[in-house]
Amino acid sequence: MKRLIVLLLVLSFFGCATVDRVAMLEKKVVDLENRTGSTEMAGASFYPFTGGLTGGGTGALDKMTSLTDKDVAFGVLQGDATYGNAFFAYTLDDASALGDVLPDSVDSGDVGTDWLLAKLYGSEIIGRTAWGPPITTGTTIGDELTEVWNKAYIVEAACIIVLPAAATVGFGSTVMFIVKDVSETVTIDPADANKINLHGTPLDAGDTIDSPGAAGDFIVLIATTDADGSGTDGWRTLGYGAAVWTDGGQPE
Repeated sequence: MKRLIVLLLVLSFFGCATVDRVAMLEKKVVDLENRTGSTEMAGASFYPFTGGLTGGGTGALDKMTSLTDKDVAFGVLQGDATYGNAFFAYTLDDASALGDVLPDSVDSGDVGTDWLLAKLYGSEIIGRTAWGPPITTGTTIGDELTEVWNKAYIVEAACIIVLPAAATVGFGSTVMFIVKDVSETVTIDPADANKINLHGTPLDAGDTIDSPGAAGDFIVLIATTDADGSGTDGWRTLGYGAAVWTDGGQPE
């Protein structure tokens, strides 16, 4: 009888331990699913990435497949050639056809869907200047400036920068362009109906402005309405480097 009681106690102990172990393993599986995006939470799956925005390599944002509209991706990049150390948050749009317009849109691994960059808001963020990607092309780059508010760009090649209409980016929005080297002359071209108020002098509608031609040249512009009292929207320069930028006239 005593042996039977001992046996029952041993079986009871191991039985409880087995149940607890199964429950613990089930919890670990759920946690793993949540981290890898295989479990749907709040109507969306969550995906981490650390391998860059594009390239299709391991851990890249554009490598992910089997996605659903409104899925969310979070990524932290370290020492990236373009963005340095950066954090990104994206949502999937299954109706988007933008393709790769970095970093605002990334063509996903599923045909006909794009990851769209989520904008960050909060008392710690609003009003800060963000760095846009370096400008390296020698031609018109207006497509890279669909949202120029509170951004600064390093210009690494002689180029024409076509600004969106001031009303499109929103009045009060600012943008800065910094010329990296002496060989990089920059022309800034506003929308045809917009005027640039250059150092207090309103130019004709559509007139461009040119950098002085020295390393370290920079210009800050703010989108304004009624820039010169004529009722015409445009841009007003707020500051510049050692030398003034000049009226470049009408673009060719």
